[in-house]
Amino acid sequence: MAIASFSRDMPSRLRPFFLPGLSLLLFLAAVWAIHRELASWPLADVLAAIDGFGAGQLLAAVLATGLGYGFLALYDALALRYLEKPVPVQRAALAGFVGYAFSHTIGLPLLTGGAVRYRLYTAWGLSAVEIASIVAFNSVSLWVGIAGMLALGGLAAPADVGRLFGTTPSLAFGAGLALALLLAAYGTAGRVFREPFRLRAWRIRVPRPSLALLQVGLAIVDWMLAAAVLWILLPPLGVGFFAFACLFTAANVVGIVSHVPAGLGVFEAVLLVALPQEAHLPSVAAALLAYRLIYYVLPLLVAALLFAWHQTAGSRGVMAARMALMHKATQLVLPNLLATLVFIGGVVLLVSGATPSMADRLAWLAPLAPVALIELSHFLGSLAGLALLFLALGLRRRLDGAYWAACFVLPAGIVFSLVKGFDWEEALYLALVLAALAPSHSAFYRKSHLLAQRFSPSWLLAVLAVVLGTTWLGFFSYRHVEYANQLWWQFVLEDDAPRFLRATAGVVIGMVVLGGLQLVRFAAPRRASEAASEAGLDAVRRVLASAEASSAGANLALLGDKRFLFSESDRTFLMYGVQGRSWIVMGEPVGLRAERLELLWRFRELCDAFGGRTVFYEIGPELMPELVELGLTFYKLGEQAFVPLAGFGLEGSARANLRQSWRRAQRDGAGFEIVPPERFDEILPQLRAISDAWLEQKNAREKSFSLGRFDPDYLRQFPTALVRKRGEIVAFANIWTTADRRELSIDLMRYREGALRDVMDYLFVELMLWGKKEGYGRFDLGMAPLSGLQRRALSPFWVRAGALVFQYGEQFYNFEGLRRYKDKFRPVWEPRYLAAPGGLALAAVLADVTVLISGGNVGGGARKSLAAAA
Repeated sequence: MAIASFSRDMPSRLRPFFLPGLSLLLFLAAVWAIHRELASWPLADVLAAIDGFGAGQLLAAVLATGLGYGFLALYDALALRYLEKPVPVQRAALAGFVGYAFSHTIGLPLLTGGAVRYRLYTAWGLSAVEIASIVAFNSVSLWVGIAGMLALGGLAAPADVGRLFGTTPSLAFGAGLALALLLAAYGTAGRVFREPFRLRAWRIRVPRPSLALLQVGLAIVDWMLAAAVLWILLPPLGVGFFAFACLFTAANVVGIVSHVPAGLGVFEAVLLVALPQEAHLPSVAAALLAYRLIYYVLPLLVAALLFAWHQTAGSRGVMAARMALMHKATQLVLPNLLATLVFIGGVVLLVSGATPSMADRLAWLAPLAPVALIELSHFLGSLAGLALLFLALGLRRRLDGAYWAACFVLPAGIVFSLVKGFDWEEALYLALVLAALAPSHSAFYRKSHLLAQRFSPSWLLAVLAVVLGTTWLGFFSYRHVEYANQLWWQFVLEDDAPRFLRATAGVVIGMVVLGGLQLVRFAAPRRASEAASEAGLDAVRRVLASAEASSAGANLALLGDKRFLFSESDRTFLMYGVQGRSWIVMGEPVGLRAERLELLWRFRELCDAFGGRTVFYEIGPELMPELVELGLTFYKLGEQAFVPLAGFGLEGSARANLRQSWRRAQRDGAGFEIVPPERFDEILPQLRAISDAWLEQKNAREKSFSLGRFDPDYLRQFPTALVRKRGEIVAFANIWTTADRRELSIDLMRYREGALRDVMDYLFVELMLWGKKEGYGRFDLGMAPLSGLQRRALSPFWVRAGALVFQYGEQFYNFEGLRRYKDKFRPVWEPRYLAAPGGLALAAVLADVTVLISGGNVGGGARKSLAAAA
C-alpha cells in the first residue's frame, strides 16, 4: 500500500517509470547477489558442468516438466468446474497449457496467457467476465499451492527449512502448521459459506469442500513437480527434497513480487544466497541455466506449435473457415510471440558477445576468415543484438517497418554468429526465428515509421536490464584479465576480452543514440485542459468537409475543448481529453477508414508513453474489432436512436400521437425556421436569454466534451433551427450535418418553459421533414443511456446494475421515459459502448469520464453523461 501511495503522489511524467524502475533495481540487486555468490567460480568450470549433464538426467528433467505442465494445465479445467461451465477437459487443458507456457516465459500474463485464453475461450462460447473469473480462480490456485508447499516443507523438514531460512526449527514447524490450518479452513469453508458473498462489485462463491481440496492437492503436486525439475539437475545439496521445494517456492514468490519477467535473476539470487555454502559448485549455476531452458523455453516452443496446430486443424469447418480462423489467431497472438522470440535472439547475441569463444572453433575458423573480419563480426553481432531488442517492441506493435528490419537483422546476426566464432547454436536459433517470422508479414500491417515509435518506460528499462546484465556477465567472464588501456587496441585471435570491451562500448553508444533520439523526437503533450489551437480547428473543418466524415457527432470537435491526434496525411483525426490518468477519446476516428487503425495504435502508444489509461467513449460495434487488438474491454452504455428519413412521415396509426402533437403546436401558433450561420449574431441576444432561463429552470450548468454548451463562437459555426410562436423565438437548436448528407442531428436544444406545448415534438418533426427534403439519410436522436441492458443471472455485474438503474432509477433520471419518448419516432436502435481497461481500473475510468462530461475539468468527456445523458 505504501508503494502504491508513493506511486500516486509522484509527478505524472515519472509515474510510468516507477514500477519498471523498481523492477530494474531489484534485478540489479539480484545480479549483484549472483556475482557475489559466483565470484570464486571460473566460467570454464560452469561451461564444463553444462557439458557434464547426462542424457538420462536431462530426460528425467524434461519428463518432470511435462508432468508439471500437465497438472498446471488442469487449473483451467478445475476453474471451469467451479464456474459450472461444460467445456471439455481436453479443451480446458489446451488453454491452460498454452496460456501458462506463454505467461511463464514472456511475463505480462494479461497480454500473453490472457490473450491466448481470450482467443480460445471466446471461440468456445465463454464471455469476457467468465474468462476473467477463470484467471482469478487460477490465481487463487497459485497461492494455495504456494501455501501448501511452504506448509509441507515446514512440517516435513523443519530443521532443514530453519537452516535455509535462517530461523529455528520450531518456528519453521509453527509456520508450516499455521499455513496447514489455513488451508484446512479454506478447504472446509464451503460448508459454512454456502451462499455467495459480495466484495465491492464482485460476487464471490466459496468452492465446495470437494472442489477446494482437489484444488489444494492439484496445486501442491504442480509445485512439487516444478521443484523436481531443478532438483534433478542439481548436484547433492545436503538438504532434503521437501526443504529444497520449500526454498524453491519461496524464491519463486520473491520473483513474482519483484515484477521481473519470469523472476529472471531474482529467483536465482535467492536460491544461491540461501543454499548451504558447501553446495556452491559450478554445477549449481549450470543446473539453473538448464532449468530455465527446460522449464521455460522448451514448453513455450511446444505451446506455440500446439496452438498453431489447433488453429489450423482444430476447426471442423471447411478450409476457408480454417484459414480465416488462423488469420484471426495470427493477428492476435503471433506478433507477441514473435516479438518475444526476437527479443530472446537479441539477448542471445549480446550474451554471446560478452562470453569467451570456443578455442577449438576459433582455431578451425582462423584459416578461413582474417582476424579483422572476426573482430568486425563480433562487434556487429552485439549491435545486431541491441537492434533486435528494440525491434521486438515494433513487432509487438505490429509495425511493418519492424518486420522488414528484423528480416534484415536476423540474417545478419546469423552471418555474424558464424564468422565471429562459428557459434552454430545461436545461428540455428536465429534461423528458426527468421523462418517463423518470414511468412508472417500479414500480421504486421501497420505502416507507421519505425523510428517514429516511442519506447515505453517498461521496455526501455527491460533493454537496459539486458544490457547491464550482459555487461556484468562479460566482466565476470574476464575478471582474471587485468585491465589496461592497451586492451582496446589489441586485435589478436585468442583474446576475447578486447573484443568484449569494444562491443560493449558500441552497444552503450547505440543505447545513448537511441535514447537521445527519443528525447529529441518526443516531448510531453499539452494537457487536454488547454483549448485546441485555431490551426488544429481549421484542419478539423477540412476533414469534416470531406465526404468520409459521415457522423454528425463528429461536429463536437468544433466545441474547442478537446485535443486532436491527426494521421500523417491530416485527413483523419480523433478527438480526446485527459482527466486524471484517463485519456478519453470521444466517439470514433473521423476521416478516412484506411487510416483509422494506424491512428488508434498511435493513440494507444501515446497513452502508454505517459502512463495513461486508453478509453474510448460512445463507440459503435464497427470499431470493436480494432479496439480488441488494443487490449480494451467493452461495457455497454446504452443504445443510440437513428430515424431513417427516406420513409419518414406523419401518416398512419403508428405516428398518430406524433401527428397530433405537431398539429397542436401549429394551432398554437408555432412556426419553424432555419437561420444560416452568417445570420447567427442577429438572434444571439434572444437565444442567450432563452438559454439562461432554461439553465435556471432546470437547476443545471453547462456540460462539456460530449455535449455542446451555449458558446457563441461554437454555435455560430452551424445553422440554427428556430421555433417561433407568433414571431417570438421560444426554442432553438444548432444543427449538425455531414458533408455526404448521410446523417443529420442536433446538439444543443433549449426552449422557454411553458411558452408552447409539444415544442420538442414539433421541432424534431420539422427537422426530420426538412432533412428528408434536403436528401439526408437518417436523423440521430441521441443515446438512451442504459437502454438494452439485460438483467440476467449470468450477466456481468455492470450490465445487471445498469439494467436495475434503468428500470428503477426514475427518481434520479428519466431513463425509461427517455427511451419511450424516442420510440415515438420509430427509430432503429444501435448499441453504444465504453472501451477501457478492464478490472478495477473501470471504477476510476467511470469517475474520470463523469468529471470530464460534467465540466469539472474542461478537456474531456463523452457525448452524453453516464448519469444524466440525453
